[in-house]
Amino acid sequence: MKIDEVETALTNSWIEIRLPTGQWFRDPRRPLGPPGGFGEVFQGRAPSGREVAAKRLTAGEAAHRELKIADELALNAFERVMEVLDSGEG
Repeated sequence: MKIDEVETALTNSWIEIRLPTGQWFRDPRRPLGPPGGFGEVFQGRAPSGREVAAKRLTAGEAAHRELKIADELALNAFERVMEVLDSGEG
């Protein structure tokens, strides 16, 4: 397999997520730990190409609460809280 074929195969496994600040991607083959009570976290890519952790929430009331918290965190910086780059339903 040639390098460009490998890159195409890898690109095809990424799932696109459209959110307010851009087009994000997550790789469903690369979970970053076991699923939790609010969803799953996967290796992801930001619109800039930067590697990020992308969280896929489980539908329900808890997901709506977590999205609301993420919106608040995105507006502020906290010393011991991971930076929230974007949030929304995608």
